[in-house]
Amino acid sequence: MTVTSAISAVTGILIALCLSGCRAGTDLAATEVLNEANCKGAEVGLRKVSYADVAKLRGSTLLAMSTPTQTDTAAPELLLFALSKGRQPTPGYFFHLTDARVSDQVAELTLAWEEPAPERVQAQIVTFPCIVVAVEPGDYSVIRAAQENGELLGELRI
Repeated sequence: MTVTSAISAVTGILIALCLSGCRAGTDLAATEVLNEANCKGAEVGLRKVSYADVAKLRGSTLLAMSTPTQTDTAAPELLLFALSKGRQPTPGYFFHLTDARVSDQVAELTLAWEEPAPERVQAQIVTFPCIVVAVEPGDYSVIRAAQENGELLGELRI
């Protein structure tokens, strides 16, 4: 092995270690429950919601809903959070959940915000896109939602 190839190998290992260390915290189990283009009554920002609230965001109601019994310990109760940027001038705006982590008692949700291409022809219909994310309860007291670019979308103490 030459000195140049040894330096290249060490440099590659250091870069890999730095990149893996850039993701602070531990993974948080999270999933998109609802990703709606036109939520009914969506409020700007981040808020905790119930299953009935999720139905209302979809424009429907829950006719009957079972609740876990005391002996049902198969899965913990999930926490639901709705996020909206409010009124948008056309269809084509939406969120994607890209990461969920816990660090220093803060649950951090990272989302991508998609906008329609400027040259794309869109119907001139006002929309209210929102996303509802379910997370497992854990060792955190704050939930924070931010875009991939770092823009804070909302924060709640829970």
